[in-house]
Amino acid sequence: VYTHYIILDDLTKGYIYPCICDLKMGGQTHEPDASIKKKISQKTADKLSSSRSLGFRICGLKSYKTSTGDYLVKNKSWGLTIKHARMEQALKLFLENGKRIRYDVARVFLTKLQQIKIFMDTQTTYKFVGSSILLIYDGNDNGTCKADVKMVDFAHTVKSTDGNKDEEYLHGITTLYLLFEAINREGDQYENGKPHDFVLTFFKRPTFCDYCSSFIWGVMKQGYACTVCSFAAHKDCYLASPPSCRGPPIWVYTPK
Repeated sequence: VYTHYIILDDLTKGYIYPCICDLKMGGQTHEPDASIKKKISQKTADKLSSSRSLGFRICGLKSYKTSTGDYLVKNKSWGLTIKHARMEQALKLFLENGKRIRYDVARVFLTKLQQIKIFMDTQTTYKFVGSSILLIYDGNDNGTCKADVKMVDFAHTVKSTDGNKDEEYLHGITTLYLLFEAINREGDQYENGKPHDFVLTFFKRPTFCDYCSSFIWGVMKQGYACTVCSFAAHKDCYLASPPSCRGPPIWVYTPK
């Protein structure tokens, strides 16, 4: 006598502050024999989101912010608004913890995504329709890096009848890999800091010096600001400022 079980696993077990991003893979996320209502619903989501152009879309994310002790949570409706041009910034929003972008996590993701990409580039047995990828990391930023990438949700996976690769999934995983490759290149450039690109600046709002923490007084072009990270400094402070530019501030990229 055989008994069948579904075994569930907690993918975030052992994580102190689990951060998760759910990515729906493929440009067509409904199975061929889906109901008309389901097809219309999924086709609309595919068209409105980044699914057609990038081969995946964000279905939701939860990211821990060490600066506030709270989670940033974005839902499926928000994910539909993230198009091609904003995807890299949305992924960096997921990696940002209120103090820095977790480039160390991005490096782990890149390695894991490459493994999935290699698998999808060779397998011709299945079509992973409506499947997802979970990006997971621990928001406990204590000098260690705990992160993983998991393929999940195989309810609509079907056997391939044409002997070809799953091009829909392959498109998505390749694009995702390239996006994290770009994020990692940025991390290599900025993680340890580099010289600021200072220009004399007129501050339209009350501004404090990021070097000495004092208020920047004046009427016109009161001090200097980095064109990359917006680091602000007095005219007497900018030359003494350390090479601590860490790239564009995340608030520039936060999708509305």
